[in-house]
Amino acid sequence: MSKRKAWVNILLSVSMVLTGAFAFSSLVGAKEVTVHIVFQTGGDAVPVFAKKAEIEKATGVKLTIEEIPGEGLYEKLMIEFITHTGAYDLVEFYPTWMGDFAGGGFLVNLDPYFKKYRDEIKPEDYIEGAQVGFDTWEGSWYAVPYDGDVNIFYYRKDLFADPKNKAEFKKRYGYELKPPDTWDEVLDTAGFFTGWDWDADGKVNYGMAIIAFRMWWSTGHWSNVYRSYGGEFFDEKGNVALDKKAFIEANRVWTTIINKYSPPGELNFGYVECKEAIASGQVAMGIQWATAVFL
Repeated sequence: MSKRKAWVNILLSVSMVLTGAFAFSSLVGAKEVTVHIVFQTGGDAVPVFAKKAEIEKATGVKLTIEEIPGEGLYEKLMIEFITHTGAYDLVEFYPTWMGDFAGGGFLVNLDPYFKKYRDEIKPEDYIEGAQVGFDTWEGSWYAVPYDGDVNIFYYRKDLFADPKNKAEFKKRYGYELKPPDTWDEVLDTAGFFTGWDWDADGKVNYGMAIIAFRMWWSTGHWSNVYRSYGGEFFDEKGNVALDKKAFIEANRVWTTIINKYSPPGELNFGYVECKEAIASGQVAMGIQWATAVFL
């Protein structure tokens, strides 16, 4: 059995930025101002919807809020930026896109605002590197941290505590049923909970749900396994340097979960589908984000 820990990576946060079509100074002296904000779907806009009336009353600014599926967010924003439509004033995006957006001249440089409102923004309160490091470009601020995500391994505590499950699992695998500590234990546990109706709802249940559809989110989830086996993406000189052994082990674990222990349609699972599979009780375990919104 592998002794590698089932290590879960911290993912990058999303950020909120001003586009080149809008600046705070445009509010000065304006009688009626509408700010169009765009978020990815999946719940990120919920805090703003909740505080919309409060914000509008306090500022006199009208907010319009649009949600776009995460898998199409980059393309949609880039099209708007390149064609200079000015459709969006404030946008949510992943810091991995900072080079394209800020480097392309599509975002407002926020240095003057960070300087003026430093006591309120307090950038030192953010997690250095995970937050601040991805909201700057070439030494200047172009975004404010908004959604701080941590990847978490979820499991059904009631299933793991059930005496019948514990007895059957030990009989089958030779060790105690418990939250897995290694990826091989993840595979054993996912296999145990796959293919039978453990919640007595008349439907077959499965071991695990992950994000596996064709988007970079899937790579982020896969890298949890890859990094657990000692894999790195770059060497000390910044050159791409994948670890062959870790790569093979990560693919072994990942493809086994997808092909044997996940619900039908797993290859189309994005954020929403993975979350719902866990929340609805379709699976016994899953990897998902836990969000902390800075608002």
